[in-house]
Amino acid sequence: LDVAPVMNISGGEPLNEFPLIQTALLLIKLHVTHLTGNEACALLRSSYLTNSKAEYFLRAKIANKIQIEGNTTLNVAKLLSHIEAIQPNCELIGLINSVDEQCQQFASQHCMSDWLIHFNAILAKHTWPGSTNLSSFEHQLGKKWQSSLNSLHQLDQFNITFNASAALHWLNSLCQQTLFQTESKTPDIQVLGILEATGMPAQHAWIMQMDQSTFPASTKPNPFIPYSCLLYTSPSPRDL
Repeated sequence: LDVAPVMNISGGEPLNEFPLIQTALLLIKLHVTHLTGNEACALLRSSYLTNSKAEYFLRAKIANKIQIEGNTTLNVAKLLSHIEAIQPNCELIGLINSVDEQCQQFASQHCMSDWLIHFNAILAKHTWPGSTNLSSFEHQLGKKWQSSLNSLHQLDQFNITFNASAALHWLNSLCQQTLFQTESKTPDIQVLGILEATGMPAQHAWIMQMDQSTFPASTKPNPFIPYSCLLYTSPSPRDL
């Protein structure tokens, strides 16, 4: 159920902090390198995997087995052995094998655009984000994910090729640096910073922390400019 927020607080969280995006990154990582034990358990318990509801208890058993045995790292082969030990004819086994065979046929060095196509193919094969009905928030999150991936295409202009680990590293770094905030109807109360509030009309305003150390903010002079030059050009010592 989507409920309109009472207030809007300016800011956002990194993409990789959201379970929907975490699942996507873990699926790609599974077929590129390996997962830690905790990452494998998080992936198995994710609601954004195909048949997550039908196989919920089965996957919980597999995750518990991994935790009890204390596996530090799991590649595809090790993860499949854990699944087969619990349920040999599990549908998840065939799916992981199918995706891994497709990955084995992919060459080691590619441009970033080719890697992004490959990563999207991995997610599509796993039917990410699953069969659950996504909320408006999750739809917006998915669009932000795709637009962020598209920005990595700019690396192609440098004519650089990457191996799988390097391409995944770029993707992880992008998700760490990209902030996401859901779009919603404009609420009556806006909690904003100085930049966001510039030029915005308001019936009432509550201004906080308007002291000499906060507003206006102190400048950060360039360390490569000599102090004497800064003194000469600055109207006030405080600006330094």
